Amino acid sequence: MALFLVAALVVVISAAELLSWYFGLGFGSAAPGWWAIGGWADPLPPVGYRLALAFNVATWLSNFTVVSLPIVLAWALTARRREDRQALGLVVLGLVWVLLFSLSRGAFLGLVAGVGVGLAGYLLPQLRLKRLPRRALGALAAFLIFAGAVVLYVISISGAAGRASGDQGRLDLWQGALEMAQQEPFTGAGVYQFGYFMRDLQPITPTTAHLKTAHNLYLNTLAELGVPGLLVLGGLGIAFGWTLWHRWRLDYRGHRVRLIGIMASLTTFAVQSVVDTFTYTSTVLPVLIAAAYGVAGHIHASNKPPRLAPSGIAALLRPALAVAVLAYGFWLLRVDLAQVQSLQAYVASLDGDHAKALSQLERAQALDPDLRLYDLQRAYLLGVAAEEDPATYLGKAIAAYQRALEDDPNYDIGQANLAALLAQAGDFEGAAAAMQRATSLRPDLAVYWLKLGDYQAAADQEATALESYAQGISLVNLVPMTVRTPFPVPFGSGYWEDEAAPWRQTALENAYAGFGPFGRLFLIAYRDWGAQDADLLTELPAPADFFQASALGFYQAYQGNPAAAAAAYEQALAFDDGQPWVYAQLARARLALGENDAAEQAAQHALFLDAYTGAEAHAVLAALAHQRTPEEETRINAHLIRAVPPRIVIQSYFDVVFGQPGVEAYLPQLALPGWGEAFYAPWFELAERYAADDDPDTDPVDVYRAIWQHDPYIERARLACGAACA
Repeated sequence: MALFLVAALVVVISAAELLSWYFGLGFGSAAPGWWAIGGWADPLPPVGYRLALAFNVATWLSNFTVVSLPIVLAWALTARRREDRQALGLVVLGLVWVLLFSLSRGAFLGLVAGVGVGLAGYLLPQLRLKRLPRRALGALAAFLIFAGAVVLYVISISGAAGRASGDQGRLDLWQGALEMAQQEPFTGAGVYQFGYFMRDLQPITPTTAHLKTAHNLYLNTLAELGVPGLLVLGGLGIAFGWTLWHRWRLDYRGHRVRLIGIMASLTTFAVQSVVDTFTYTSTVLPVLIAAAYGVAGHIHASNKPPRLAPSGIAALLRPALAVAVLAYGFWLLRVDLAQVQSLQAYVASLDGDHAKALSQLERAQALDPDLRLYDLQRAYLLGVAAEEDPATYLGKAIAAYQRALEDDPNYDIGQANLAALLAQAGDFEGAAAAMQRATSLRPDLAVYWLKLGDYQAAADQEATALESYAQGISLVNLVPMTVRTPFPVPFGSGYWEDEAAPWRQTALENAYAGFGPFGRLFLIAYRDWGAQDADLLTELPAPADFFQASALGFYQAYQGNPAAAAAAYEQALAFDDGQPWVYAQLARARLALGENDAAEQAAQHALFLDAYTGAEAHAVLAALAHQRTPEEETRINAHLIRAVPPRIVIQSYFDVVFGQPGVEAYLPQLALPGWGEAFYAPWFELAERYAADDDPDTDPVDVYRAIWQHDPYIERARLACGAACA
């Protein structure tokens, strides 16, 4: 019953999620709904939606749904009361709908396998006949059509860009699992060690950085437990299948239907596990429920199992197991207390109380001395303290990072932070070596290459530094905010203007010379190179793709030509209408032309597609709100706050390697470049509004500090921040 209630709740949450997405109800998302944009004139949204909220991850939701669906269906068919059949039937329809909108290819293939098991259970009793009835042949034909349609659909959606990168990530994980099995065929890498050893085998990519399993249950078992573990898994599967088959042959019709549902449920899990590994309680619990019913479902109040009095060694197992459970509980309590101390240490560090932070972290280490995570946390806290008091903490921080990274050399943030500390100490050759290790671990991060160039140049390795800068620049997407990236496009940052580092400007000019004409438009606008290539526009061909059209729009907006910018952005959207950033820029151009309604619609369209990459649209909505209702200070300020997306550093090393949360952040000494002053115009406006009001809770210094933390090369923010940014 609990499983049925949870399944119904999942359907309700998913329905609310989809309605909120379409109508902008604010459930699960603050983005405007499509109805406010399209209305009756254009009711169909330009993009689809993938459900995830009930389990936070679409594949987890699809796994729960596809595993629960056969069970709920079997009970709906065999329930005695009509009300129960009707209620469970509605849940079945809801689960089918949720499965369709979760868009998991593995779940669709699992569904085909589950339907196949159900069809086999229907056909087997009829095989005794010399000839199958027409209904059976019709069911078989319908199944083949259904299976073919699902396979074709899975193939059709596999070509999308996001799916293609995910598939390549899976292949990388599978290859890593096979390599681990080759290295340790009999013992494996160890339970929960796949994510750690994967970093020894391959560079980490944005697709695989957060993954701790091989995304294949069988390969993951082989990698972590070796061949013996895979044999045990296969043996358990065979034994369990034989038990279900034996029960199905001896049971009566009603129980047979339920056993078919159980077998279909477990089959869907087995098939989806070919492309995923589900280890969380929310996804494993339905499987355990199904397995328990399959083995012991015949035991009930009127059919109780025989009572067996334990004797001999078996009699000693009960107290031994009780002691083991109590010991495990005591250990788990110590682990939890240690984690609390670790998090409190981070909070104390944010308050500037470094002595208290280090003291609390020492308590965490005393409670759980074997967890290497706390060594990395201690090194980070010492590094934070070293920024303010290098005489006391810098040497300790460097030594702590060097010791911690001996055991965890694949932690790229740790290597980058060590590089920053060594540079602070004046050891630029050591800093370059540490940053080189960081780039080998995450070769996709442009800022790592830029900082590597900084340290190489400071170590008098200018030629090598220019190569590193060139590599970093090549990794930057010139079109801003068209994809979610861990770091912003840095071409507008004052990072390039540092007189003490002229090689940065040289590297940027070298890159400019190698760009095509449309790429140069972007860089001219970013760097305010108004006099450079003044006749470039006269030589440009007509834009032939999204990149060229958006470059022309960006340049025209920079030159103060909103009409030409709007036309170019419209052309870019004709090439690709799924780009929130372009809709936000179009909204800016429409606003400059006085076309307020069109500007508002374009801004809402941007936020509907993605509130992160379309965040600049909030600046347009703030301007419109100021024109219409200037007295609504809270609403205007809220738009300005959200007009700059947060600088998110998504790293999962602690979760993947240690299975626990921790603080994974870059030290301020690393000074990574941000978007540049022009991008933070909404926050500068917000600071001015805060300075003009009399609200004690709105301090402009907080805004300037946030800008400076986003981009430490904005001198205007640093000066306005004063001592808070010193």
